[in-house]
Amino acid sequence: MDELHFQKGDYLFIEGDETQFFYIIKSGKVEIFMTDDEGSKIPLAVVDDGQAIGEFALLLEEPRSATAQALTDVVCIKIAAEGYKSLLETLPDWAASILESLVVRLKATDEIIRKAKIVDKDLEKKIEELRGE
Repeated sequence: MDELHFQKGDYLFIEGDETQFFYIIKSGKVEIFMTDDEGSKIPLAVVDDGQAIGEFALLLEEPRSATAQALTDVVCIKIAAEGYKSLLETLPDWAASILESLVVRLKATDEIIRKAKIVDKDLEKKIEELRGE
């Protein structure tokens, strides 16, 4: 485990990067976002003290699905993949907090999808109205 320092605006990782570690935020705020096909930012979450980031890709053994950028100066602990499994086995409270973090992010993602569907339906309705004119 290494303690790392990032300045406001620094990227902790970028969507598509290979996954070999994750972070636990000790202090600061980090924005998690995806980029759409046009290059627009799609915000997913803002995480801060005590929260883990990058664990999804590590669990799934896939490239990063989102980008993490420091909103403030950030101090975090970098944990390698092999250390992750050891932590899950030896620290059940920590494992429970990771599970809780995953549930919170899943709920936030569901809300983003729900809002996108509403916008999509509104757009569909407007197109139909324009076709009818």
